[in-house]
Amino acid sequence: MHVLESFALNTGLKIDKPYIYEKFIPLSINEDEKYIIVHPYTDSKSKNYKYWTETLNILISLFRDTKYKILLLGEVANLNPNNVIVQTLPDYAQLAFLIKRCEAFVGTDSIGTQIASSYNKKLLAIHSNFPVENTGPYWGDEENKKIIDVSRVNGLPSYSDDEKDPKAINTIKPERIAKEICELINLKYEYPYKTLYIGKEYTNRKVELIPESYLLNYQDFMIDSVIVRMDLHYNLSALEKQLTISSCSLVTNKPIDTKLIEKYKSRITELIYFVEGKLSEEESQFYDALRSLGVVYHLASRLTGDDLNKFKLDYLDYPPILEIPYGDKSDVEKKIKNKSNIHYKSSSLIVKGTKFYDNLLLDSHGNREISTIISEPKPVIDEEVFWRGLSNMMILEKTS
Repeated sequence: MHVLESFALNTGLKIDKPYIYEKFIPLSINEDEKYIIVHPYTDSKSKNYKYWTETLNILISLFRDTKYKILLLGEVANLNPNNVIVQTLPDYAQLAFLIKRCEAFVGTDSIGTQIASSYNKKLLAIHSNFPVENTGPYWGDEENKKIIDVSRVNGLPSYSDDEKDPKAINTIKPERIAKEICELINLKYEYPYKTLYIGKEYTNRKVELIPESYLLNYQDFMIDSVIVRMDLHYNLSALEKQLTISSCSLVTNKPIDTKLIEKYKSRITELIYFVEGKLSEEESQFYDALRSLGVVYHLASRLTGDDLNKFKLDYLDYPPILEIPYGDKSDVEKKIKNKSNIHYKSSSLIVKGTKFYDNLLLDSHGNREISTIISEPKPVIDEEVFWRGLSNMMILEKTS
């Protein structure tokens, strides 16, 4: 039973078409242009889809040279701004004003889908924690509605506003949403990729500096701090120069001069130390110095299981060692088996000198530098070092 019907049954009230007060809100859209509202977020954590950036970037490519623009209610990180109008979250009266004039509405199960249905607008409603028969868009013609309902993907609906990972909504592939939207507005869908795998860190964009030199224009990449990979190239002078420019997160497998740490501790967001064996006296003194200086630090290791347990007791007086193994091709072997034309996208930007890369192969094995912040699909390079960055990658099959 729909919640509205349950309410009517319990109160004795009759369900009728709602009246919604509208309040004007200005928009910079030409008369010959049409806009599609994308309302990505709600107060319910279970309904907040993790891959809106990816979905919207697909739509932006499909909307190019069309009359359609995307009106995005709220901000989405790392988004290509072309064909997108970003609008701060309106109140309900302003939302009604915008929906009444839109070509179509896209959103998770929320007040927006109900308002859109009351205006009989074309809409795509995404349901995850509540099934559509309970909270789906109530009004409007059925031919104007498209529904993606994954509420039972993990068994029964959770009915929870704070689902734990893996959240049901994040099982939806970005291209599925994009395709449903295109069908909704009768636009040809021509995205030539199918998602096979999304790494758990893919939505966390990061800029990593190999400290052969320093990065001046870090703000161009829309980040607050630079990750300095001292574990890949140990260079104290380049590290110090970068600390004078920006805040930094340090990744190292060797102790760093504590005088430098003390001098720039206000610029050090955190320090991650990768443990590779038994605790040495030099490392012990370094950890003690970090603690006394008040620097936030974590211990991590690429080793796991018994290989790590052999020397864990040495570190009892220090923070727990986090197991952060490198990615490996075996992690996606079943998903890419018998697939051809395998491509990838990466959320990691690696800076080496004046060149930018999106994987740890850097300039080896024919890997090419990249020239844009927005990652484009590229053929996979089947090398062990390439797969190390799998957690920051999306693996795709090119279908046409």
